[in-house]
Amino acid sequence: TLQGLQNPPLNPQGTPQIPPKPCGAPNSRWWDPKIPRGPPRDPPAPPRPDPQRVFVALGYGFFAELTLPEALRHLDRRSRLLDKLSESLTRDGAKIRAHIRLVLEGLRELQGLQDPPVPPDP
Repeated sequence: TLQGLQNPPLNPQGTPQIPPKPCGAPNSRWWDPKIPRGPPRDPPAPPRPDPQRVFVALGYGFFAELTLPEALRHLDRRSRLLDKLSESLTRDGAKIRAHIRLVLEGLRELQGLQDPPVPPDP
């Protein structure tokens, strides 16, 4: 038995017969890197973030990681603040339009022009 291990059997070409490696293993006689071995595999997906926490934009490039109730409270406050700001800007715009109309009316009186047709308000 020791002689069988030291002297492997010979193939018909006279070279030692080596048992093949499993199919697809590198350096085996069936391995050819030019032959595709199946569809390319996508890399594993990154771990999913914790759904109990979200990032909220605070402004100027700053973000805060908040729990869902904290984020809802923050967004409610922010929504109310933006509503107040919108109402304030609407009032300011109405005042500016009224001042423009007053100045135009005064200029018409000074120049003695007719009143133009009244455009419908939007």
